[in-house]
Amino acid sequence: MPDSGMADIAVDYAQRFGWRVIAARGKVPVGVGWGERDLTEAEIRQVFSDDSLNIGVVMGGASGGLVDIDLDFHG
Repeated sequence: MPDSGMADIAVDYAQRFGWRVIAARGKVPVGVGWGERDLTEAEIRQVFSDDSLNIGVVMGGASGGLVDIDLDFHG
């Protein structure tokens, strides 16, 4: 099965930045224990062979202290 573009991007995030990537449908993580799982490259490629999934990243210490600031503007 050929790798998808999403798989390549997810592997890049994990390897280049050290981010713990997870699969998501919309903004909802897929699977059980996603906050503790640390996927191998092979697992990332398998999971993201489904291009309908989004790439999520576990925030905080799992991803080198990465934080997300979500600002909504209503105006």
